Amino acid sequence: MPEWARDYFLNLMETLSMPSLTLRSSGFLVAMCAATLGTAGVAHAEAAPCPASNFDGFLKAFSDSAQVQRSFTAPTVQVTEIDATAEPEPREMTRSQPRASLRFPVMMSTADQSSDGLSASVTRPDAETVRVKLEKPDTGYQLSYSFRPRGNCWELFAKADTSL
Repeated sequence: MPEWARDYFLNLMETLSMPSLTLRSSGFLVAMCAATLGTAGVAHAEAAPCPASNFDGFLKAFSDSAQVQRSFTAPTVQVTEIDATAEPEPREMTRSQPRASLRFPVMMSTADQSSDGLSASVTRPDAETVRVKLEKPDTGYQLSYSFRPRGNCWELFAKADTSL
């Protein structure tokens, strides 16, 4: 089964609050779902149009739509989190995580960011990377999302929760 189809159905099962174990253990269900999609599903999954011509517009569309997030997230994402149980002190841990195992939405909507008092900043640490940092002033709450070019658009390839 193509990766896009597996991702689609894992996310569908999550949305329907069905355990993904059901999907993974039932080859019949997977085959039926894949057959139902047919080639239209392939074209949609592989050729989603970029939602904006500039990064600011893309970021708004990405933030406000779980579907855009699914379409413009790399197949594998570098996920960094703080291991608070590490000795002698907490440390950052990074792992590769398949898109299929991510919970969408991966980024809060702009309305939720605003209502939660988060401020966003955009930086370009190198010629290829755009980093979006969400933080709540005067707290240890910090999330960052790293994007790189993909065709005429961008894709999320790393996210970090370095909140303490």
